[in-house]
Amino acid sequence: MIRVGIARPTRFYGPEIFALVHHFANDPDVRYVLVEDKEDLDCVELDLAHVVMGFEGRWRRARTPRIHDYSSLSTPPWAPLKDRIKRSGQIRPVLRSFLSCFVKEHMDFRDGCPWVLRDMGVSDAFFATSPVGGKEHDMGYAGSLTVARGLVRPLTSLAASGFRLLLVGEPDSQLRSALAAYPNVTFAGRLRQDDVPEALRTCTYGLNYVPPVTPYQHQTSTKVLEYSALGLKILTNDYPWVRRFQADHDARFAVLDPDRPPTPEELAAMPLRNADPETFRWSSVLEASGLRDQILRVVNGF
Repeated sequence: MIRVGIARPTRFYGPEIFALVHHFANDPDVRYVLVEDKEDLDCVELDLAHVVMGFEGRWRRARTPRIHDYSSLSTPPWAPLKDRIKRSGQIRPVLRSFLSCFVKEHMDFRDGCPWVLRDMGVSDAFFATSPVGGKEHDMGYAGSLTVARGLVRPLTSLAASGFRLLLVGEPDSQLRSALAAYPNVTFAGRLRQDDVPEALRTCTYGLNYVPPVTPYQHQTSTKVLEYSALGLKILTNDYPWVRRFQADHDARFAVLDPDRPPTPEELAAMPLRNADPETFRWSSVLEASGLRDQILRVVNGF
């Protein structure tokens, strides 16, 4: 049995971490072990350590061979500089996992290390049926609720157009203040991840809003995948990844212009359709990635 350690997320959501542990729970050859802290990856008996990057300098003495997981490029400020440092100054792992071709090509490692592509996925909880009566809200948004994400303009414009909004997450004080005048906005607060699907099922639409900033506008929107699994119609701003996604999956989303948002009646009249969400299940994503086969190869080659 190959034991792969992975640290519990503390400063980020990290659904891929729990998906890996769950996916390999009954595998006869590979088992993911959840440890409480990144430092524990070199303190317990493991064959590999799966590390969500991050940075691990070349000077670090890593007792356990590494899988480096690039679920995102570096974020502003100084994102290009941070990525250059990651490219040249890190421990060489035995395997790399990239979110997408975009992330892999941007990181541009040239050391011959084997790699896999592992996109984001959706937990089974978002697919489970749970009948809901009349929809309490027109539109839901689950995620970071900060002014820095550029949400004030789209949310206030939708609220002013008459949409009943459900916001899942902890808003910063500026965002809460900006929306305080709208009685049709409901703040659900921070929910346990298991409770998020039930909250969003009270909505007809899901709002996806990504700031026009690299790397965000080129990377997978987990919200789009989750809304699709829930059967919510999608309203989104226009940016490169969401255009490619619609073309690749024969989907059609409503496009939000904050200067001229639709009314609820106008949005209801639009012929929208979602992608088939089955390929977004974590089990499908991880099987398609080939991660298991690569783990077996690198361990058997030690």
